[in-house]
Amino acid sequence: MHLKSLLIAGSVLFFTGCSSYGVTEGEMQSYLNKETQFNHSVGVQGLAYATGKFDNIKVGIGRVAKNKVNVAATATADLELLGQATQNISIKANFSAIPYYNQEQ
Repeated sequence: MHLKSLLIAGSVLFFTGCSSYGVTEGEMQSYLNKETQFNHSVGVQGLAYATGKFDNIKVGIGRVAKNKVNVAATATADLELLGQATQNISIKANFSAIPYYNQEQ
């Protein structure tokens, strides 16, 4: 959910304001790769412990539907459970959003 909120906020900043300003998929992808460094660990080592991160973020503007920004990313995690070998988990996620801007807010 953090990535989706960041994408919407970034999209709002890029797509609003001057009507003469534009943003490319490459610029948006570069921004998200730079600003969404998500590495998180949770649990108790030796009992149940996981570390995870987002990789390989790809951005598409208007490719899924007109006026939508879509993002595809891979989430990977290393999962340790009591007495078992560490397991590597990989999940591919895709979502799209319509950028929204309210000047008063």
